[in-house]
Amino acid sequence: LEQIFMRSWRESHLTEIRQYQQTHAQFPPPLPCLAQPLTPSQLPWLAKLATSSCGEGVLVLDTAPSLAEALEDTFHRLVDGRLRQTNYVVIICMNRSQEIESCVVVTG
Repeated sequence: LEQIFMRSWRESHLTEIRQYQQTHAQFPPPLPCLAQPLTPSQLPWLAKLATSSCGEGVLVLDTAPSLAEALEDTFHRLVDGRLRQTNYVVIICMNRSQEIESCVVVTG
């Protein structure tokens, strides 16, 4: 029953997103003076803010200092069964030049 409810919720949520994207397809160009680069410390906060309306369906896991550590932690969680109901895993990394400064793992 829970899976049916979650699937129905996801489908209705996706329909709402698609409708919103179609009606708001034309955005004005951003003002150059307001464009601020994102810092590594802001990435986890913004990820949690973006997923806050999803309830427990989407999780933002701890940040990792490297892509390798983020992958390793995610695989350990999957193998240990801590991400049983996971349909997807997204790893968002920020880097400056060649070094990765922050990775956020989002699952749902």
